[in-house]
Amino acid sequence: MRVEEACVNLPILIALLAATIGAASAAAIVTLGPGVRANQLAGLLLTGVAWWAMGDVLRLLAPDASWALRAAEVSAPGWIFMGPLALHLASVMRAPAGAWARPLVPWSYALFGAFLAGAWLAPGWMFEKVIREPDGWVVVPGPGVIVVMLATLVHVVPVAAYGVRVFRRSPSASDRARLRWLAAGVALPIVTIPTFNVILPMLGQPSVRLGSLALATFGAVVAWTAHRHGASPLGRGGLARQIVDAHPDGVALVFPSGEIGSASEGLARLTGRPTWLLEGRSLDSLLNPPLEEPQREASYVETHLCRDDGERVPVSVDTRPLADRRGLDLGCVVVIRDLREVADLRSQLVTSGRLASMGQLAAGIAHEINNPMAFVRTNLTLLREHWQRMEKEPPPAERENLLSEADELLEESLEGVERACAIVRDVNAFSHAGTGEREPVELAELLENVLRVASPHLHRGVRVVRRFRTIPPADGAPQELKQVFLNLLLNAAHALGELGTITVETATESNAVVVRVCDDGCGIPEADREKVFDPFFTTKPVGEGTGMGLFISYQIVRNHGGEFIIESAPDQGTRVSVRLPIHSG
Repeated sequence: MRVEEACVNLPILIALLAATIGAASAAAIVTLGPGVRANQLAGLLLTGVAWWAMGDVLRLLAPDASWALRAAEVSAPGWIFMGPLALHLASVMRAPAGAWARPLVPWSYALFGAFLAGAWLAPGWMFEKVIREPDGWVVVPGPGVIVVMLATLVHVVPVAAYGVRVFRRSPSASDRARLRWLAAGVALPIVTIPTFNVILPMLGQPSVRLGSLALATFGAVVAWTAHRHGASPLGRGGLARQIVDAHPDGVALVFPSGEIGSASEGLARLTGRPTWLLEGRSLDSLLNPPLEEPQREASYVETHLCRDDGERVPVSVDTRPLADRRGLDLGCVVVIRDLREVADLRSQLVTSGRLASMGQLAAGIAHEINNPMAFVRTNLTLLREHWQRMEKEPPPAERENLLSEADELLEESLEGVERACAIVRDVNAFSHAGTGEREPVELAELLENVLRVASPHLHRGVRVVRRFRTIPPADGAPQELKQVFLNLLLNAAHALGELGTITVETATESNAVVVRVCDDGCGIPEADREKVFDPFFTTKPVGEGTGMGLFISYQIVRNHGGEFIIESAPDQGTRVSVRLPIHSG
């Protein structure tokens, strides 16, 4: 057959078209995600299709039967390894596909490698013979082709069925939109290759070998959907993936259902689990407390991540919605950052702020302790005098009076010592750093403790009104909340001076508990209202305030998932509301 006749030869045109589409699709898929293993395997599969198709061209143009048979043998790797490559592709895609496919991959390559060796070393087993037809030399398949075809179907059909199931059940609107095209692209070679390349030739029926073109068409469908939606259905990433994996923070693509679709190496390091165990797992199962619908809007929260070794790591979770080029929902990108160092620094800052507050109270506390100690000392002096008089054996009537007075003195002394001890206990409980762990907090009891600690700093003309309603426990760290409310009470006392009223009240609003600290003092000027949460901003005289109290309090409340609201006007007082989540346990 002359070369010029091949220009109008349909089988050759089909083979050339398959080789071109296969090579172009392989390049497009690999370029879309360079470095992504799934894309590399898909590119290798389509390169094999192009190799297979070019072998068909050489076979059709062969000058004699021996050259035609040799061309068929050379092209065999392009179609024999379709099954192992499909299984390998499934093993690196979304979990849990990889869980069952991964251990089978090396055995699959070994099995089909044996099939290829049979094609090359056992004449007639894979290719029975070649015959001359008007369009060129064609191969009559041997029994080995049936074996390879069945083995390939055993590999491809379950993988394809599982892929369709994953896409159909995927909560991602983008995945569901690609399902029809991908299903058609998978079904085409599954039906076409056995029919036109095996069954009809073995039955002696003339047919055009459409197998390579059908498989190349599947590659074109994958490349087209990837271009249209902006992400390959086989794997996501490329250079961006390498950058994300190198980042110390954990990054994950989370579907709207809350399942992790793709996890970075940083998240694997943070959780102590490999990425293939994270993919397909619910994000909420890693966090305590879990997020609330992170995929619907951008959000930032602080929580704890549960590692595989049982350690609870403080983390921040930043979520951002994600959509493809057509605006279809993909879920959200979640960035999880290790806050262990930040938590340590924050704890030191809170402790420093607490000790600074205690420094402001030091004079008042010393006075509170000095008063009971003074009359304890006086009582002990009187008791010593009474004992000395008892040694002189006074008359019975005087002795009875001395014993009665001694009982009163001892009772008063014990009361004074108990009062001093209570002050020391309250100060010690307040200044203790605490663990920072969340637990149910009875706010009424906590506020009473804070009021006792703050009382030495309140002038005699300051009246404290308690309006404690029955409320559920708050979810918080007690020591940190004590710091917040002490700062508020000290600020209220400073605003009042020597005369006024401080009202402390609790209430329940929706799914939160609220503590309000109100005073009828001087209020906050409008120019200062926006600066009260700035670090080192203070209206107190030099040496009396650090300017860190409200800043630290605001950070504590925010880290608790609460709100901090200040309402104030000059000469009309100030009302500070702290909203805290209710303990869910």
